[in-house]
Amino acid sequence: MKLLLTNDDGYDAEGLNALTKLIGKYGSTTVCAPLLPHSYAGHRVTTDRELILNKYQQDEEHYHLSGTPADCSRIALTHVCQNADWVISGINHGANLGVDVFTSGTVAAAREACILGYKAIAISHYICKGKKIDWDLATKRLAPALEQIFNYNSKPSGYWNINLPHPDHQELCEFINCPLDPNPLQIKYQQNNQIFRYSGDFASRAKTPHHDVEECLINGKITGTFLPIF
Repeated sequence: MKLLLTNDDGYDAEGLNALTKLIGKYGSTTVCAPLLPHSYAGHRVTTDRELILNKYQQDEEHYHLSGTPADCSRIALTHVCQNADWVISGINHGANLGVDVFTSGTVAAAREACILGYKAIAISHYICKGKKIDWDLATKRLAPALEQIFNYNSKPSGYWNINLPHPDHQELCEFINCPLDPNPLQIKYQQNNQIFRYSGDFASRAKTPHHDVEECLINGKITGTFLPIF
């Protein structure tokens, strides 16, 4: 297989590095990631200025681009890795569950690849407050889920959104296919005169039973949702 990797945390992010190490055993890899972080960039693309593509590892097909995650998918799939079998975006530093898919740059990179006719996966990792991600453990948990998806007869009419949980003492986690939770995030802001700062709590968001937010955050499962483009 030929695999294209990207993310929204930037080309030097730990999650992308962990994903690159894992994916290498499934085929040849090309990386095209943003030069700078673009969390919550959504599906923004750049059409009003130049984009600069540079190779940052001369002995590997690893590139960074002065653009957004969706830009990375566009440039890579039209100029660097036109015959990719899969496009994988992540591993994001933080979950992208439920309605997060609309603001996530990680998910947008996978969605853009799907729009262009490629099979795609977005991968994110929930972070419990005050804890760090064990990336070696994360990729060990992720591998069986990825292998299941690779074996599905997926078509580029949609893309996969995967989220890893953050349980304390559990080597492997069950992978389940479940729907996105439709509940909005907390609309909560701190106000100081005309200045507003978002203060909602991600973990205390509303949870619909048997949907991805509950299954990942509460039940400690790896959630996967196949999302159609339209």
